[in-house]
Amino acid sequence: MAKRLVNWDLLRTLAMFFVVMVHSSRYLGSIHGIETAPFISEFALICDPIFFVLSGFFAFRPLKTTYAKYLLNKVVTIVLPLVVYSVVLYAYGCVKGTVAFGLPQYFNWFYNTLFGDWWFIPALIPFLVLAPFLYTMFEALSDSQCKLLMKVVALFTLWGALCTVLQWVSTLTGIGSLNTLPGLLSGLIPTEPIPGGYFMYFCLGYFIHKMPSLYSTEFLKRIAVLGIAGWLLGAVAAIAGYVRSDPSYLWLFASVGIFLIFDKIQIVGERASRVINWTAKRSYSIYLLQ
Repeated sequence: MAKRLVNWDLLRTLAMFFVVMVHSSRYLGSIHGIETAPFISEFALICDPIFFVLSGFFAFRPLKTTYAKYLLNKVVTIVLPLVVYSVVLYAYGCVKGTVAFGLPQYFNWFYNTLFGDWWFIPALIPFLVLAPFLYTMFEALSDSQCKLLMKVVALFTLWGALCTVLQWVSTLTGIGSLNTLPGLLSGLIPTEPIPGGYFMYFCLGYFIHKMPSLYSTEFLKRIAVLGIAGWLLGAVAAIAGYVRSDPSYLWLFASVGIFLIFDKIQIVGERASRVINWTAKRSYSIYLLQ
C-alpha cells in the first residue's frame, strides 16, 4: 500500500473543517453591527474548488488495471458508501420523525438529498469516469501547449471576475443602465472556457502537477499571492453585497496558490501525522454529514 502524503491529508482535513464552517456560519451573529455570516461563508467556501482539485490531483494517473476494474473501484469507494450512508441517515430521520417511512419516500428523500446537499457527488462522478481518457489527452500536450492552455483559461477567468465585479458595482451604485452590461459583455466574450462549473477545477488537478516544471519559482509565488489576495478580497466584499458566480472566478488562482503552498509543507511528527491521516480518511463521511 502506498504511503499517504500527510501534506495533502492536511489539506483534506482543512477543507473538511471549512465545510463545517460554511454550514455553521448561518448561526453566527454580528460583530459591532457587521454581519459575519457572509464573510465566513464566502471565505470557507474555498472548500468546494479544493475538493474538486484534490479529486483531479489524485485521479489523473496511468491506469494500473483495466478500465472496468477502475470503474468498479470508484463504485466501491464512492457510490456504495454513499448508498449505505443514505440508508443510515434515512433510518435516523424515520426514528426522529423528520421523514416518513417507506420505500417510495426513501427514494424521494435520497433524490432530493443527492441533488441538494450532496450535489458534489453526482457532479464528480462523470469527471472520474472521464479521468483516464483526459489523462491520455493531457499527456499528449507539449509543454508549450500546456502553457498556452493555462494562459487561455487564466484570461477567461480574469474576464469572468471583471464581469462579476461590474455587476456588483452596478448594484452598489444603483445605475440601472449598467445592470445589463456584465451580461452583455459575457455574452459577447464567454467567461467560461470549459463549461460545466467545477469540471475546470477537476482538470486543474492535472496541471497542478505540471506547473513547477513549466514556470519559475518566483512566478508561481506571484500567482499564489494574487490568488490568496483575491480569495480574501472576495470574502470581505461579500459583507458589502458582492455576489460571486458559482464557482467564483476568484477561486481559480486561489486554488493554485493553496496547492503550491501545501506542496511545500512537511509534517515530520509521527503523532501529528497519524491524527491528520485518521481525520483525512473520514473527510468523505464529514462532507456527507454536513
